Amino acid sequence: KTKKMKKVILSILSISTLFLASCSLDNDDENGGGTSGGEVTAQNLAGNLTTDLILDASVAHNLTGALLVKDGATLTIEAGARINALAGGTDVYILVEKGGKIIADGTEANPIL
Repeated sequence: KTKKMKKVILSILSISTLFLASCSLDNDDENGGGTSGGEVTAQNLAGNLTTDLILDASVAHNLTGALLVKDGATLTIEAGARINALAGGTDVYILVEKGGKIIADGTEANPIL
């Protein structure tokens, strides 16, 4: 009877673990996060950047998910540009793939924030 009870408890624990592991804490649907969905623009910095993009210092830039600078594309960030990460956690980042380029022209007097 004890072995059967242990087996039942272990089964319930395993199913609960699988259920909880499949849940997500982030709100990608609300903030446009992730690497899919829409064209990459200065206001929607998420997804695959396949053409050159300049982040002007006079415009608000919002990083809403992973931004992947693909082969052949260049991301230029002007001095004084400000990039706001709108989501939290580890799913908001800029990654430059092999063949992609990033040019960050910040200075001590006019840093990129």
